[in-house]
Amino acid sequence: MAKPPGLKGTLFTEEEKEIARRENKLLFVSLMTDPVCNLACPDCYVGEKKLNGKELSLAERKKVIDQAVELGAKTLRIAGAGEPLIDKNFWDTTNYAIQKGLHVFLFTNGTEINDDRRARAIVQNKGITAVLKFSGKPEIMDLLTGNKGYFLEEKFVECDGMFIPKYLVLLIEAGMNAKSTGGSRLGIEFLLRKSNYGYCTDIFRWARHNNIVPYVEQNLEAGLALSNNWYLEERVADSDAFALSRRLSEIDEKEFGFKWKPGLPYMVGGICENEVSGCKKYTYNIVVQADGTCTPCYAAYFNLGNVRDRPLKEILRHPIRRQLLEAAEINCLCRVYNRTWPEPKTPEELDQEKDYQPNTW
Repeated sequence: MAKPPGLKGTLFTEEEKEIARRENKLLFVSLMTDPVCNLACPDCYVGEKKLNGKELSLAERKKVIDQAVELGAKTLRIAGAGEPLIDKNFWDTTNYAIQKGLHVFLFTNGTEINDDRRARAIVQNKGITAVLKFSGKPEIMDLLTGNKGYFLEEKFVECDGMFIPKYLVLLIEAGMNAKSTGGSRLGIEFLLRKSNYGYCTDIFRWARHNNIVPYVEQNLEAGLALSNNWYLEERVADSDAFALSRRLSEIDEKEFGFKWKPGLPYMVGGICENEVSGCKKYTYNIVVQADGTCTPCYAAYFNLGNVRDRPLKEILRHPIRRQLLEAAEINCLCRVYNRTWPEPKTPEELDQEKDYQPNTW
């Protein structure tokens, strides 16, 4: 039984990870772009987006990239305190990283990819892997992004039996999902909610048939999600989420010949490590927030210092990070860590639930 296909730029060997941990180096550096976004997701994990001009400049970003390369980094993950493709320095940052030998791993809501020219700009740059949001029908996308009317039906297109956002179709037509060595270059992010719970298996199958890596997750309980009643009402219980994870793993094994262990969050492709024992990504990753503050991971918000005050090499030696590298467990918002896994419901029990009826598109 084969392992599921991964996303290019996220696939590292266990030996590489162990060397990075032992020698206090990096494989992955995550850079948060400016806090400017065209959506208003009610459960955004970032929360407050105003930095009042304290964002890192392009020159400071380049300095971070230089230091990360010296520490062994192979991939630059670009995600946003806002939407990366709106960030004024996105392309200069991306091109510089690629020139320095890094692969760029981009998280985007996709809405700025609205014509063939912009799609080709991403696809033709072989140094970019992209993950785009796709969590259901237009009305569900409206709900999840807080922009009523933003995801109109005319912005969705039929593709291989599925009604999907046009920005995703543009990348597919331009060849972003073509099979390549070192992993797929196109993924989708499915944020799990009660309102889209029943659509996940259809979207998962569609992604597999089109060589697109599906990333299914529950949102981090941070930012707006902590104070938003909508998120609390929409949140899927751990037992149901785990049962869905198990069902997806069964689909992968029976229909596509891929075997993986269910877990929360569950991603088949390398962004998150879905082992029950817990993710160890913080041992080879560093997150540089938009203002230069460094944390071990998006969910493990321990302040390790600021790149404006000290180089990454010193930040990696921070006492808190050194403790994390040796710790058996840490306090973390991410659902990979230290979970007492609920007893999953059987497929028969799930089929009897109103919110898990087979989807019809």
